[in-house]
Amino acid sequence: MHELIIADSGSRVPDDLLSVIRQVHQELMITSLTVCGRELLDVICRKRPDLVVVDLLLSGMNGLDVIRQTREMELQTHFIVVSAQVRFEDIRTAVQLGVDDFLFKPLKPLELQNSVSRVLQKMEADSKGQTSSAPGRRDLECGYVERTKRWIEKHYAEPVSLKAAASEIYLHPTYLGFLFKKEVGVSFTEYLTQRRIEAAKQCLSDPGCTAAQAAKLSGYRDVKYFCKVFRKKTGLSPVSFQKQKREKMIQ
Repeated sequence: MHELIIADSGSRVPDDLLSVIRQVHQELMITSLTVCGRELLDVICRKRPDLVVVDLLLSGMNGLDVIRQTREMELQTHFIVVSAQVRFEDIRTAVQLGVDDFLFKPLKPLELQNSVSRVLQKMEADSKGQTSSAPGRRDLECGYVERTKRWIEKHYAEPVSLKAAASEIYLHPTYLGFLFKKEVGVSFTEYLTQRRIEAAKQCLSDPGCTAAQAAKLSGYRDVKYFCKVFRKKTGLSPVSFQKQKREKMIQ
């Protein structure tokens, strides 16, 4: 039986959060604690839980310090970090420490349940020798990014945003944006723009496609703005791009 500890610094974990996890994972032994960082580290050392959902802002020793010392002791504990604040430095440190997920308060029951389920599935794969612990964390991150790319492919012609994509994947936009840039090398917005421009170029390859049609099909509602972005990314206006295509076809 796997053991899950949910540790908060100042308030009892709401019953609805616990109940939704118990409904899906009846095999889990769940303990909810209101502790400081040092107390949580002592509990981890004694009980060796499989998974800990830890508040970043624990008193005395914060959540990241608890994770860091757990890693130094080489305990095979998985972590889901929870925070009420959005700080790039904390997200970067959490990723470097190999946390399995990063959620933001106020927690939503389904969001937490999905996160716990993903980590348990990865743990099960680890136990069967399908992957090691470190690649498993990377697989999880890559999975988020791949799901985001597929979402962009499906919705790029619509008014979309990082916030909308993150909502579909049950991640905070800041965390998803960080992972996306880390894995892909460009930001979510830049990747979306590239995909839209590729769609516009495909449309403009047809001599009958107008700039207005290309803008609409690639997700831009303002034709002037579309033309500005297109020129910036290709070095040509939509009309010049289309003319160049025609000339190459004639040659």
